[in-house]
Amino acid sequence: MKVLIVNSDWMFKHMFLDFGYDVFETNGRNFEDPDEELVKLADFICFTGGADISPEIYRHKKHLRTGNDPQRDLYEITMYNLAKSHNKPCVGVCRGAQLLNCLSGGIMYQHVEGHANNGHNIYTVDSQVIFSSSTHHQMMFPSQDGILIAWGDQQQLREYYLPLKRAFISVIGEKDPEIVYYPNSKCLCVQGHPEYPGYGKFTAYFQQLLKEYME
Repeated sequence: MKVLIVNSDWMFKHMFLDFGYDVFETNGRNFEDPDEELVKLADFICFTGGADISPEIYRHKKHLRTGNDPQRDLYEITMYNLAKSHNKPCVGVCRGAQLLNCLSGGIMYQHVEGHANNGHNIYTVDSQVIFSSSTHHQMMFPSQDGILIAWGDQQQLREYYLPLKRAFISVIGEKDPEIVYYPNSKCLCVQGHPEYPGYGKFTAYFQQLLKEYME
């Protein structure tokens, strides 16, 4: 299997090499000069972590705590569109998961509590309990097309912006989306960081998901 890592770093590269994949990398910023040849070579595309995505992508106002990178957004949306034009599946981690979630029809909670910490348990559809890294202050709000693969139970305050107002959402008893799959866009959205050291069971579960959804 060959993976193209968009905005790669050494942890992603070594994780995929450990999985036995051939790795291509791009750290481009110019959406007018995307790396289409690498997209063609890869079996799937991986979008990585970083700054918040711009709320304009999902047509919401910007939260005061949102720190986005519009130039990176433009480049990565261009790479996503190239992936779709060549029928390539995509996986996203953290920011990458949030980007793919929104490009697949979801929106974002622009601020959540209880997730920017050392980690917490997630619960999977195949009845596993796995300790996952957790470093995010935003959270996916999947569309109806998204299939929930794993969730957390932090059940803290969530905030999002509608076009004209700010909304506070009570979430007691609701699941916190951690891993979502969109079959129509062939996008796997993984909120935690499997490339981080010290989360071996979560990394192994990520590899299992890649075999199921990317291969």
